[in-house]
Amino acid sequence: MCVITEPVRQISEQYAACVAKELSATDRYLLAIAERFRLQQAASQSLLETQYRLGEVLGEGAFAVVRLATNIETGNVVAVKTVKSADFEPEEVRLQQMIDHTGVVKILDVIKEKSVVHIIMEHMPNGSLLDLLVSGVRLTEAQVRKYFLQVIDAVEACHAAGIAHRDLKAENIMLDQYDNAKIADFGLATEMLPGQLLSGCCGSLNYAAPELWTKGGKYRGQEVDVWSCGVVLYALLTGNMAYDATDVPSLVKKISNAEYKVSSKTSEEANDLLAKMFAVKAADRISTQEIRQHKWISCA
Repeated sequence: MCVITEPVRQISEQYAACVAKELSATDRYLLAIAERFRLQQAASQSLLETQYRLGEVLGEGAFAVVRLATNIETGNVVAVKTVKSADFEPEEVRLQQMIDHTGVVKILDVIKEKSVVHIIMEHMPNGSLLDLLVSGVRLTEAQVRKYFLQVIDAVEACHAAGIAHRDLKAENIMLDQYDNAKIADFGLATEMLPGQLLSGCCGSLNYAAPELWTKGGKYRGQEVDVWSCGVVLYALLTGNMAYDATDVPSLVKKISNAEYKVSSKTSEEANDLLAKMFAVKAADRISTQEIRQHKWISCA
C-alpha cells in the first residue's frame, strides 16, 4: 500500500488549484508527483480491493495510473486505469463499449468511487506497436501485413458502428498475449451521423490527415482514419515516421503535400498501397474495403 506523507498530501490537495497558475518546471514536476501518489493511494484504498487483487503499476501520468490486477473471484488478469472523477470521460467508455470486436480492447467494468473512477480493461501483456518499434525489431512484410489487417478489421468495425477513432497511432494499438493487435484509447473518438461531416483538428500531429489542418474544415471520419492507418503501416514497414519535422509549419507543409520518403527496402506493392492511403484529396483516398482488395494484401 502506498503511504503518503502529510506534506505531500497537502500539496496534492492544492494540485488542481495550482496547475492553472504559472509555475516553474520544478514546481510542476513536484506537484505532478504528488498527484500520482494520491491516485495510487486512491486505487489501493477503495472498493476495488473487494473485487480485485492489485499488482504492479503498468504506467502512470499526471492524471491517471494504470495497474495490473487479478479478479479475486475468477482469477482473470486485467488492467485498471484510475482517473480523477473530474477527468473521467463517460463518452469515451460508451463509444468503446459499443464496439464488440476482437480487435478492440474491451472495457470490462467501471467502478466509481467518491473521488476517482476505475476503468477495468483487458490486459495487453505485450505492450503496444510503439513498444515493438522502439525495441528495434525489424518486421518482415508478412508480419507487418498480419498486424495491419488486424487494425483494418478493427477500424472497419468502428466505422460500421458509426464511430470514427480519430487518434489511431502506434501507441494506441496494443498487443495481447497471442500477439494480436487491438485498438485502444477512444478519448478522441466520435459518432458519425448520416449525412453529417465532422469538424475540429484532433489526434497526434504526425498522424493527422491533410484535411484536419484546414481552418474550419469539415471531413469524413473514415478517410481521416485511413490516413492514420497509412502512417502506422509506414512505421511498421520502415521503422520511421512518414511525416516528421522540427516545427509545426514544416510538418503541416509535408502532410499537406504528402511529402514522405519512399523506402527502397519496401516492396513495390506496399509502396503503392501507401501512396493510395496518402492521397491528399480525401475523396481520392483508398477505402478500407479497397485496401482489402489491394495487391499487397492479396500477394500474401
